[in-house]
This record gives sequence, structure tokens and C-alpha cells, in this order.
Amino acid sequence: MRGEAIRRLGLSYEQVRRVRPSIVYGNLCGFGRGGPYTDLPAYDDVIQAASGLAMLQSKLQRGEPAYLATAIADKSAA
Repeated sequence: MRGEAIRRLGLSYEQVRRVRPSIVYGNLCGFGRGGPYTDLPAYDDVIQAASGLAMLQSKLQRGEPAYLATAIADKSAA
């Protein structure tokens, strides 16, 4: 979940800890915690495009970028 969405929903670590001080809190973000892409969504199609995987697939098939027919980035990251 993107940092901005977490804050907007009141689910940041600080906000949750006020309700449950013993919370074990984990959060992953697709593009890291700093930099220009921090608050961009990072779902499978975005990661395939950003990593060049869609372009690689195009070279194997029809010459234009194409996504793999499976959620490969989601499955790899999970």
C-alpha cells in the first residue's frame, strides 16, 4: 500500500501504535521509501513495464511491448 494511502486511512505505524502499542507492524512499498517514485502504485503491470519485462516480451513475440499473461512480478515478489 502506498504511503499516502496509509496516512490518509489513518493506518501509519504511529497512528496504529496509539491504538495497540504492542503491534507488530510491517509494510512493503514497490518503489522504496524515498525518491521520485515513492508514492506511485506498484502493481504487476507497472513493474513489468518499469523493469523492461514488457519490452523483452515484445522482442520474443510481435515487436511491440506486451505484458506476460501471468502476474509474474507479483508472484516473484510474494
